[in-house]
Amino acid sequence: MHSRQVMSLSQLCNALVGIAAIVTFCPAPLSATEPSPKSGLLGYELHTPLTVEGYCPYEPRKDVYETLIVEKVNGKTLDKHVRILIENLNVFLPAKTPLVLKGYENAEDSKGVTIKDWRIVAVNYWAIFFHLTEVVSPPKTK
Repeated sequence: MHSRQVMSLSQLCNALVGIAAIVTFCPAPLSATEPSPKSGLLGYELHTPLTVEGYCPYEPRKDVYETLIVEKVNGKTLDKHVRILIENLNVFLPAKTPLVLKGYENAEDSKGVTIKDWRIVAVNYWAIFFHLTEVVSPPKTK
């Protein structure tokens, strides 16, 4: 007899969120065996101080990174909005509210999964995050 491992609905949702994050945020991820990328998703060199304007499309959750839809970088409107994950988030960012944030892009060697020959296999890739340093707008409310 084969034993089967049963996933709870919560575990399945978390796994699907992880797979969706890889597909959504890294459509063509750089393999982690390649050197660290020089520029980020926003078109600037990594660690360049940036002021971004955009919004968070979802209500915040503690178990996943916050998603930011960037519409402007340093006052320049982007041709196409960019979806990026926020790291170093220790404040509440309201959903669907215009935001102005300061920070920089950072790359991190990450592990994930992909499908190869109809099998799920582990891969290493460069994940690019927006490292938040300051919330300019909206002001903090208590």
